[in-house]
Amino acid sequence: MTFVLRDLTADPPLHFAATDPTTGGPLRASILSGGAALGPAAQGFSITSSRADDPGQPMGFPVPQAEPVRFGEPARLWGEMSLSQLVINSSGSTVMPQGVSRVAVQLLPDQADQSLLWPHLTFSCMGTDAFVARYRVAMVRSG
Repeated sequence: MTFVLRDLTADPPLHFAATDPTTGGPLRASILSGGAALGPAAQGFSITSSRADDPGQPMGFPVPQAEPVRFGEPARLWGEMSLSQLVINSSGSTVMPQGVSRVAVQLLPDQADQSLLWPHLTFSCMGTDAFVARYRVAMVRSG
């Protein structure tokens, strides 16, 4: 089943200063979070061949409210997603995987300025019905 990103909402970002425990140098940390509404590309009746071991459809989006990282600048990023709302439109005893897996954050180059890299959250999406997943990305870099 082909999934699409239907809506993306961002929570206010959390920025704070920290200290590197190994060097004592300053660090900047940012927590970026929000919700991603995901659902089948086509509305209405659909037939799917998903299995319990289905790896899901690879998807991703640029992280809202993220600041770019300069090429070569050390940065550490972590990403996570969790299912927050699920709408089931069918009945029966069929067991189908639903949700997200294989969550990661990568830095992708800016199309206009190759010296800038933007955080991009990637994941695999699986299921047969629309749902909302909460995302959170943590980014730490020199301050």
